[in-house]
Amino acid sequence: MMIAVIIFICCATFLGGLIAFYYKDNHGLITAFSAGLVTGVFFFDLLPEALSLAADHYSNMFVMTIVALGFVAYLVFDRLAWLHTTKKATATPLRASLAAGSFSLHGLFDGLAVGMAFHISRYVGLLLGLAIIIHAISDGLNTVAVVIQKRGLRKTSLIWLLVNSMMPLAGLAVSFFYHPAQERLALLIALFAGFFLYLGASDLLPESQHTHPSWLNTAVTILGMAIMFGASRLFSY
Repeated sequence: MMIAVIIFICCATFLGGLIAFYYKDNHGLITAFSAGLVTGVFFFDLLPEALSLAADHYSNMFVMTIVALGFVAYLVFDRLAWLHTTKKATATPLRASLAAGSFSLHGLFDGLAVGMAFHISRYVGLLLGLAIIIHAISDGLNTVAVVIQKRGLRKTSLIWLLVNSMMPLAGLAVSFFYHPAQERLALLIALFAGFFLYLGASDLLPESQHTHPSWLNTAVTILGMAIMFGASRLFSY
């Protein structure tokens, strides 16, 4: 059962990427929708999870400090990638790989989470797996969208999509050997939440509004956030 759930997650991730490929001509809408999804993952998935896991170990202020640290760390890495290529280009293949790598790490955490959940009980594992399948579609879409947005080649986006699709399987394998303490997992998720906040609110959202300003793009961004909110409520346990 656990393997079946992971396979569904991998397939859902790849499906999301195919959707982004199919609608690649609507780049502005895809970027706006991706911005809403990524920001929604931060507000309704990663941040609440980090605060919940850390409740018995750290203060909310400390957790938010780790989130801010993740935000700043991604900001610094992003600027270094920008300077490493050319000062005239705001979107480069190196920055595309940096962003896509973040989504791949998210896939690794998803697989790890499913493995740990099934160690608790089959019910918890299935429930969490259903939630992650919904998220996985957005991960695949976001992976392709962010590579295209940062001028990565079609081949590059396909490679990262394949990597991202396989990462939940890798995370499941890791779960058999590594069981992080709850307080450590909370800080890792908080740090990762900072990455997503930067990607969604400080990168994808400004890009969609600057290059394709319209009320439709704004509505699509809100729709992306609403979908993540609905998914988090529907599959919360």
